[in-house]
Amino acid sequence: MNQGDLFDAMHAVTAQDKEDGNLMKQIAVLASDVNVNVPGTYHVTYNVVDSNGNSAMFTRTVVVKAVAKPVQPVVIHPDADLIVVQPAQEKAALPKTGDQSFAPVGLVGLALLAFRGFLFWRKK
Repeated sequence: MNQGDLFDAMHAVTAQDKEDGNLMKQIAVLASDVNVNVPGTYHVTYNVVDSNGNSAMFTRTVVVKAVAKPVQPVVIHPDADLIVVQPAQEKAALPKTGDQSFAPVGLVGLALLAFRGFLFWRKK
């Protein structure tokens, strides 16, 4: 539940047995420390007794959540002059990895391609 909500300790609490059926009127709240104005975890303890004198006790946990405070919207007057300042954009330099291994591989590949072309041309 949210902070400030109404709390009814008997809401959604039921009890029944085979002999007596519905025992809603016999349910009693033994203890409750619920404070809906302060966020936190609270407990409600119930007791119910049937016509044979058998009793059952149950403790219910109630969590009160804080309500977010509303944010006041910013009102901009239509006749106000707006100045938009944008930061200067700097060009980011690429990182230097020091990897130079592609150049020799490319040159060897071009040399093999030229040699194959030469052999192909010579075959004809």
